[in-house]
Amino acid sequence: MNKNNKLKKEEKLDNLNKNIIFSTIDNLSGEIDNASENLEVYFELKKNKI
Repeated sequence: MNKNNKLKKEEKLDNLNKNIIFSTIDNLSGEIDNASENLEVYFELKKNKI
């Protein structure tokens, strides 16, 4: 029984870690998209100034 509980706790921790990793990847992906858009706007503005 105790071994079973330990396995369940390890499974929950593993799932939590996976969720954190996927959430972080998703957030980073969003940040990259934002940075990409910002660069496009920056270069467009720079091009129009010259």
